[in-house]
Amino acid sequence: MTLFEWQLLISFFVGGSFVAFLTLFTEKLPRHLAGLILGMPSVVAIGLFFMAWTISPEEVARIIPATLVPLGLAALFPCFYIPVAQKLESTRFSCFSKILMSLFVATIIWCIFAIPYAWYEINTLWINMMVYVILVWAAYFYLHQQNPPKPKAISYSWSQKLGRGAFVGLLMVAILLGGKYGGPFWAGLITIFPIVGASSLIIFHYYYSPQALIPAFQKYPLGNISICVYVLVVMETFPRIGFVYGTIAAFFVSFIALFLLSKVAKI
Repeated sequence: MTLFEWQLLISFFVGGSFVAFLTLFTEKLPRHLAGLILGMPSVVAIGLFFMAWTISPEEVARIIPATLVPLGLAALFPCFYIPVAQKLESTRFSCFSKILMSLFVATIIWCIFAIPYAWYEINTLWINMMVYVILVWAAYFYLHQQNPPKPKAISYSWSQKLGRGAFVGLLMVAILLGGKYGGPFWAGLITIFPIVGASSLIIFHYYYSPQALIPAFQKYPLGNISICVYVLVVMETFPRIGFVYGTIAAFFVSFIALFLLSKVAKI
């Protein structure tokens, strides 16, 4: 096997195993601590780590500004998914069909607005940061317009944990392939796709009505802010101290940011 093939294999198993372990670990924690841990930028962190390993830390830092608007759109992903799910609720389609159609529409909307940032390499930090703030605020505002009762916490089955891990593993492979054949901007775009949020929407939608998705995802934009903090720290640290120490530093700062946000929001 070539070095790149080994990197693909390692990224699949490391990325998938890490997320599966995180899901299992947080089930044993109090709910507020579990939410804090799951809000950490695990998938983005792994994706950027393997991008830096296969491309270079400097290239990863260079494309960070272009990921900010797609990241803001990731905060809006539940806002794309939930209205479609609500519209389909009264139809005669099967639950599986409703989930697939809701996911398809939400993904298409995300792609329409996110892809131009990779295609045209729109990389101006301050403009993208302003748009990001507007998008996250819009997501938070939409998800707090209604306040239906919160659903009970879900205990994931082993098949769901393994499926979630496999999703993430495949995403890691897609990131590396995107970086090799499409360039770092495309790899960065794939990294930012909200795979954890999308998989959570699917599972919650399967067990509950679309209306119950709103309270379940009301804190989702706050977790997105911790990811933004993470990528901004990566932009500064990867070229200076390398991607290993840069990853540790970014995790530390983003955890502090998430902890402070959780106190402000009274999670």
